[in-house]
Amino acid sequence: MPTIEDSPFVLWESNTIVRYLTAKHSTGKLWPEDHKVRAEADKWMDWQNSMFLAGLPAAVLEPLVRAPADEARRATRWRESRLKTAEILGYLDTHLKNRMYIVGEHLTMGDIPMGCAVWRWMSLPVERPVMANLQRWFGTLRERPAYQHTVMPPVS
Repeated sequence: MPTIEDSPFVLWESNTIVRYLTAKHSTGKLWPEDHKVRAEADKWMDWQNSMFLAGLPAAVLEPLVRAPADEARRATRWRESRLKTAEILGYLDTHLKNRMYIVGEHLTMGDIPMGCAVWRWMSLPVERPVMANLQRWFGTLRERPAYQHTVMPPVS
């Protein structure tokens, strides 16, 4: 579980840490000053936890790691989970249609957790439907040196 210590303050929970650090170090940039823009970023951070990540580990990763003994059941669950995850990501793809980033034309705290989660999805050896807006956004993140350094290193 991610934890930070900002003596003597200790904080855990990934999205809460992102909010804390962006508010402390990036007000007006990653932490939007406009409360409506910030609420939009918050909404997508919560969506990432409640909708996308809530289903990804159990629905997609579990059939890879904890495969049922019955291969046919495993294949069925794998197919269903990929389709459900793609359906959920379809909401983000639609949302990104006229936006460079999740909240608009600038990177905010809302892009950070979702960018990490989408990296996991895009790294899985699965067939994915084409989602042009999501793939454009993901490609933009992949060009950022901080994303390359922090999110993209191979798992060892």
